[in-house]
Amino acid sequence: MSNPPVITVANISKAFWVHARTDATLLSRMADFFPSGAKRLHSRKIEAVHDVSLTVEKGKVLGVIGKNAAGKSTLLRLIAGILIPDEGEVSVDGKIVSLISLSVGLRPTLSICDNIYLACSLFGMPRSQIKSVYSEILDFAGITDATMYPYQLSTGMNQRLSFSIAVHTTPEILLLDEVFSAGDIGFQAKAQERMESMIKGETTVVMVSHSLERIRAMSDEVLWLDAGSVRMFGKTDDVVNAYMSYMQERPVGSIR
Repeated sequence: MSNPPVITVANISKAFWVHARTDATLLSRMADFFPSGAKRLHSRKIEAVHDVSLTVEKGKVLGVIGKNAAGKSTLLRLIAGILIPDEGEVSVDGKIVSLISLSVGLRPTLSICDNIYLACSLFGMPRSQIKSVYSEILDFAGITDATMYPYQLSTGMNQRLSFSIAVHTTPEILLLDEVFSAGDIGFQAKAQERMESMIKGETTVVMVSHSLERIRAMSDEVLWLDAGSVRMFGKTDDVVNAYMSYMQERPVGSIR
């Protein structure tokens, strides 16, 4: 017997406008010299996601694959509620924690300690619960001095801290966008181990990754996006194998 869906995406589409440059006169003079110059004289609409539908059951892992600019990150932002679809509907039943960009979210003017308390409280955790996981967050991230500020840490350490905070907030739904590249090889292995334990605990996951090995190992189903549309959606091995065959047939540097 299948679990009820906690994420339902019904025929959603999202487009963005690329507006014309304001220095049109200068650009028009350069159009003959720069091949793309004439194109920038006019606004145009780019459809990032087109008529996408899917469901994810409770406790399942959906892997999302596709080339760069296929619409993967836009889809995650639509599920997270960061973006509103132009058409269609997104329904989510559960507490979402999104790790769509590990490079943002920490306040540079607050200490690491204060950042942990602020971020966890924004995820709905009471102070008593934050205290109970505070040391675990620091240990997992490999940080020994919580009086430091994010700007005093390397980019990798900031990413590790953001990931550690997110996975200690007991999310019901976790959205991941290439987060396993954070930190060194040792931390990546630890992050995957943590993710696997969360999945066993019935956390629902939507995971974007270019690592087909990781997608194959962790996903129950896979969605293949191509130019914003669903190319294939189904069993992990079927979709990954089809995607690999497709990519092997494409010449190097091919856009489509």
